Amino acid sequence: MISFDAAGTLTLGRPLDCIATNTLHTLASIMQSSAYATSLVPIRQHLWFFDS
Repeated sequence: MISFDAAGTLTLGRPLDCIATNTLHTLASIMQSSAYATSLVPIRQHLWFFDS
């Protein structure tokens, strides 16, 4: 949550208030899910159960 607040401050000029609210901002949630999805792309071709 600290990382998302820092990234929000650096890119948007204001924190996403993840720490203050103890929840992920919608933008932070999108960033987290896209980072997770893109980390699977390089290994997808090596894992047989992703082919279905």
